[in-house]
This record gives sequence, C-alpha cells and structure tokens, in this order.
Amino acid sequence: MIRVLLVENNPADAQRALDLLREKEDGQIEVTHVERLSSALHRLGRESFDAILMADLSQHSWVGYAGSHPGRAGPDADRGAR
Repeated sequence: MIRVLLVENNPADAQRALDLLREKEDGQIEVTHVERLSSALHRLGRESFDAILMADLSQHSWVGYAGSHPGRAGPDADRGAR
C-alpha cells in the first residue's frame, strides 16, 4: 500500500487529482486529502506517508516555507523561494 498526502485547497482540483490517482492505483494507493499546509504539517507530525502531492504551490501558506524549512522542501526549493 502506498500512502499519499494530497495538499490542495481547491475542491475541483483535489477531485481531479484523486480521480487521476484512482485511475492508476489498482487498489494500491491510499490518499489522505488536506486543504492547507498547516493541516499537512499536523498530519505529518502524527502519520507517515510515502509521497506528498502538493498540487497548488500558489497557496498563500506556502510563501516563505521553502526558505524557512529547507529540510522539508527538497533540493530544488531555493529556486521557487526567490
């Protein structure tokens, strides 16, 4: 089982992502959907996931996050934080 955390605040976009994942998942993907970065961080503090899908990087809560948390943002985070 692959556990995916989907972070998306637009219900239509979240549904689109869920539909795409379900198309290909063959029962092997479990998706947890949250709308805000703060909710994602809360879940990550309590649970483990195999992948995090951040569908909307224009959310206001993302601004400055990559620069202030480089360990969580990934190797290319500094490109988006400028």
